[in-house]
Amino acid sequence: MTEDNYLKCANCEDIYTHVENVVWYRRSEDEAVCDTAFLSLGNNQDMQMQTNGKFNPSRRRDGLRVIFSCEACGGYSSLNISQHKGSSEVEVVKCPEDFLETKQFFNVNQGGDY
Repeated sequence: MTEDNYLKCANCEDIYTHVENVVWYRRSEDEAVCDTAFLSLGNNQDMQMQTNGKFNPSRRRDGLRVIFSCEACGGYSSLNISQHKGSSEVEVVKCPEDFLETKQFFNVNQGGDY
């Protein structure tokens, strides 16, 4: 984040980013399965399904992942919000390559590594 509260791209630190997708993960503590909701803002698609929560920012509880694209470098960043021992953690990271390769926002039909 900048001093003026602009989100910076995790790849190149440019501030010209756009929200593309939102993924919300809900699970009871330490459960293997997550209820997962996907919202693709670019094409107005949404879906809900159970997944294994591989990309849930929280290893044990609920999590939220907001995906941003960058005008400058074309890369993707993720604003992650997770719960850990009663605290909420916030971070901006590069989107994992295998997360992007799943094309989960456009081609998801069954539960999997999301």
